[in-house]
Amino acid sequence: MKENFEYLEDPGRDFMTTHDLFIPIMQTILMIWNHSKYYKSPPRLVVLIREICNAIISKAREFASGETIFSLIKVINSFYQIHKYLNKYFLFMLLKFNLFIKNLFVISFF
Repeated sequence: MKENFEYLEDPGRDFMTTHDLFIPIMQTILMIWNHSKYYKSPPRLVVLIREICNAIISKAREFASGETIFSLIKVINSFYQIHKYLNKYFLFMLLKFNLFIKNLFVISFF
């Protein structure tokens, strides 16, 4: 567990590789729950999990500031609006094309 915390707290480590720690951390928590007579209570594990979450949040803050995240949210929302408009336009054109094809076949058979 100590190595995982040192990895999270090391400023030289890349945030994008922290997901590699999640399985070992969860396995360690499970082992603590199964074998420790002092930490085998929900309140004690909550404190431990809170410390882990705080370390991950701290590492995430080093990676990207809140300002950067909110600016990215604006960009993503803009792309989503454009996607929504293009999807609506595509469906409209597809419907028109289907009507055109149906009319073409109806006219050609008469």
